[in-house]
Amino acid sequence: VQNVQTDENVIDSATDTVFHRACWMIFCANEQARQQAVAHGALSGEQFHATGHPKGDRLRTAKPSWPIKARGRPRPLRIIWSAHHSIDDDWTRFGLFPRIAQDMLDWARTRTDVDIVFSPHPALLTQLQNDSPYMPHRQSEAFFSDWNALPNTAIFTGGDYGPLFQASDLLMTDGVSWLIEYQLANKPLLFLERDGHVAFNEIGERVLQG
Repeated sequence: VQNVQTDENVIDSATDTVFHRACWMIFCANEQARQQAVAHGALSGEQFHATGHPKGDRLRTAKPSWPIKARGRPRPLRIIWSAHHSIDDDWTRFGLFPRIAQDMLDWARTRTDVDIVFSPHPALLTQLQNDSPYMPHRQSEAFFSDWNALPNTAIFTGGDYGPLFQASDLLMTDGVSWLIEYQLANKPLLFLERDGHVAFNEIGERVLQG
């Protein structure tokens, strides 16, 4: 995404923060990312090197694993629902969880022929535990309790999600990282787009085309 203004001296928060300037060498996934650092960085991107991303290989070669057990019926459609943490109005503003959680729960209740694995961003869980003003803690607790009680739902909070990608049929996400990474699985992806989010940069626009 385009620069998230955290410091008036930072032109691009993705490539030119104080942290980036202090690094001796930075490996980035592609030449587009390196050129972004060249164009916007205080050091003209001299510490950036495009190397590809080994995570892509791991995602492609993962052994499928699905957390919802079969229930003696035809194999259901397997959906991953991923929720970003930016549910407030102060940062990138991608997160839709407080707005759609009840709708997703109602849908899961009525469509027992579909499996849905909910994968919240770790930072979203932290916000909800801290009684976010955008969703009271008692409300989020009720959601998780009701979600876990259904036979066709599960929650995934692990870090090794390649097996989940490989076992699924479809991803629904309002986030950014999985919007990129799930495309490596060559499966349908639905981007749940929140109005007013921070604009995508050139790389993000290419991701949207995918």
